[in-house]
Amino acid sequence: MKQRMKNMLPILLIVFCQQAVMTQAWGTLGHEIVGNLAWYRLSDPAKTWVNETLHVKTETAANGNPKDIDDPTMTPLGKVADWADAVRHYLGWSSPLHFIDVRDDLIPGGCLVASDDCKFIYERDCVNDVCVAGAILNYTKQLLSSKPSPNHRHHQELLPLLRGGGLKSSRLEKGYNLTQALMFLTHFIGDIHQPLHASRTTDKGGNDFHVHFSLPDEGENTKLHHEQPAYYQNTNKHHHSWNLHSVWDSAMIEVVLGRNYNHSRHLMEQDLFHTSLLFDSASSSQDSNDASTCNIGINATCVIAWGKESFDLALQYAYVESDNVTQVSTGSTLDELYYESRLPIIKQQLILGGMRLAETIEAIVANQKAPSKILEVRKALGLATLR
Repeated sequence: MKQRMKNMLPILLIVFCQQAVMTQAWGTLGHEIVGNLAWYRLSDPAKTWVNETLHVKTETAANGNPKDIDDPTMTPLGKVADWADAVRHYLGWSSPLHFIDVRDDLIPGGCLVASDDCKFIYERDCVNDVCVAGAILNYTKQLLSSKPSPNHRHHQELLPLLRGGGLKSSRLEKGYNLTQALMFLTHFIGDIHQPLHASRTTDKGGNDFHVHFSLPDEGENTKLHHEQPAYYQNTNKHHHSWNLHSVWDSAMIEVVLGRNYNHSRHLMEQDLFHTSLLFDSASSSQDSNDASTCNIGINATCVIAWGKESFDLALQYAYVESDNVTQVSTGSTLDELYYESRLPIIKQQLILGGMRLAETIEAIVANQKAPSKILEVRKALGLATLR
């Protein structure tokens, strides 16, 4: 598994560096991209299961995808991908499930570079499964249970109920709300791939570092960290001020959309999807016995590895300035070189989030069709308890 992880990341980074001339957790855009990339990779039976679980109407567009009147390029998974952020203020218990706080406050000398102590340790950093890795395992278990609640509602009907305080947890009268479980899973697999969602406790994942993100052709709105970027103006999208965390959540994605994709999320998704196919081709020559082990969210070892991977990326790329030496702090300027050198990491993580969400859904569907295997799968989960 470790060898697979080592092989996966360099392949994607090489592809992105070659493409450089073409060229919230995540913000709303990032989550939509992860959800849509996952949908493109799903088999027809898996798409059918997603539509049934989310109660998507089966009317389809010319390309075979379910129609979305508001956005024809949006898929069912993309449409619900940011739901968990929209309700986190109503479901207060869900807030700590969006991230991993690596307890650098318990490490003598802090945590500036990876070490035996300075890494994601599940037992220390995810007590009682309360972190994004534990949430992925818990909601995967719920979906594997195949026991929907009789009060199972369409996701669009959940928001008024949540605002009224009528829903206290993901467990309803009987069984589980599988619609809600799939929406949470879609979001949390996106979250765990944003490096600053697996980051240091002491700076709150970079939220404490108010920075200047100033690029020559982006105008004044990127220079002041308290000023709202154009993408969020006159919309109901959630927004973070310009701190280090929000630069990784949203700002760099907005910049690349404007510069390279004519502000089109769909064009960026198509580019990333074709890049993921190049990775599929390159990885096909690797050990077939290990081909999917690290990509499936029903495997606890795998999900923990995703968290470790993101934390390593945070230390190596997010927390240091473009000279790769100076630690980012309040007042730091994240310049053009920072953006250009970190953009391949962002693209890589969006692709991996989509790939791993798709493979996790395929594994859930496969095990629902073969109930005799479910016990075997649950034994492999080990660490998490049902929520």
